[in-house]
Amino acid sequence: MNNSPVFWNTQGEIKFDSEKNFFNYETSMSINWSNKSARRVLITIMKLLNRPSILDLKNKGIAIWTNNDLRNAVFYKRPIVFSEIVIRDEYVYDENKVFNPQYPFLSVSYNFKLDTKHISALSEYYNYVSYDSLKNVLTIKSKTLEENILILNIFLDSPELKAVNIPIFIKKKMGKLNKKTTFEFMEQMKMYIRNISEKDLDIAPLPDNMGNPVVESSGEEVGSNIASMDTSTETIDDEFIYE
Repeated sequence: MNNSPVFWNTQGEIKFDSEKNFFNYETSMSINWSNKSARRVLITIMKLLNRPSILDLKNKGIAIWTNNDLRNAVFYKRPIVFSEIVIRDEYVYDENKVFNPQYPFLSVSYNFKLDTKHISALSEYYNYVSYDSLKNVLTIKSKTLEENILILNIFLDSPELKAVNIPIFIKKKMGKLNKKTTFEFMEQMKMYIRNISEKDLDIAPLPDNMGNPVVESSGEEVGSNIASMDTSTETIDDEFIYE
């Protein structure tokens, strides 16, 4: 009998420990996140970009790769275009109390100064895109980094899309992308990244050292008006891991 540690992969197949799978097994066993999809994405990104500087592995935890974490990193053999990556162990239910597997638990920020046309498009892309005009930071929500890059490309190339058509457009594009061979998939991702880098929008990188400016108090205690949030402890069992 094989005494090596085993775990079930995402297709429900039992896998024995090997040098290739040990990182997945060892890391999975220490992550107590309820959203197993978020946990898989966390492990994948940790393999690619190493451990984030902010990491909470407990239930309802969070992982944040800061700008310093991402400096000099590459993605599909291209200089990285992300300024921050955030994964949260969270999930939502629809109006029928049914778990929504499409909820985007991954947020990726980019340093962009949007033009008027794209700022106007934010009212249609509200489920996927947000923008801080003071910091020139564009944030895209998705479930994977690849999907994030795709959504950003759609936003930059098709700001005229209406809200009702955006999820259909994204699903269609992702479907075509997933049907490609590994080589074709990688080449397409490289093209998407190059498209982002070559856009006419003003790239607005944040200064490396902004110092510590003094912020005057408004007379109100910071955090005094933060509302509490409902934190359900129910677990989504779309993947099981065993010792």
